[in-house]
Amino acid sequence: MDPPALDGCLREVCQQCWLALLASMQLRDLLHLGAEHLTRLRRPDATGVWHLQCWQAVQTVLSSGAALPRLFWPGGDSSASLVRGAALRCALRVDDHSALRKPGLRSGAPDFDDARDLWLALHPDADLDFDVSATGGSERHTPDAARWIDPETWVVRMFGVGIDLSGIVEEASRLQAVATDLESGWPLAGVRSSW
Repeated sequence: MDPPALDGCLREVCQQCWLALLASMQLRDLLHLGAEHLTRLRRPDATGVWHLQCWQAVQTVLSSGAALPRLFWPGGDSSASLVRGAALRCALRVDDHSALRKPGLRSGAPDFDDARDLWLALHPDADLDFDVSATGGSERHTPDAARWIDPETWVVRMFGVGIDLSGIVEEASRLQAVATDLESGWPLAGVRSSW
């Protein structure tokens, strides 16, 4: 892979990591604030807006969490894409046990279309708003909501499919630190020989 292309891919990795990290900071602040404090604003839509902002932050983390695996483990048979993925994994020390490689992250959630259809069939009158509620560490006490997050564990469930946001955020933070260290050596003309 030629160094300018690798540099461009590394910049894209950095951008996706920053998006995930900024969204996680926004979500952390929103969860700390809590919906109940918004009732003091005397706006009937304050709680709904808070839930939408939480959902927006979750969606951004998930979006970056889906974009990064496509860079590191590209699909298809293109040799150039496969070389790019190997080069990025090597440069950023990403192994096959990365939280980003979990099944389904690449497309947002495993079997998401089927899960949504099944969930909606089982809950025909369901409220599709985003919910925030703690499960107390037990799957038995999960809320009956289409989309929700446990604010203590950062596990998000969408239509019955669970995704651990904390793993995505931790890996994005690690990748951002490694990429920042590499940044001082950009362009990476001298690194190419290692692939």
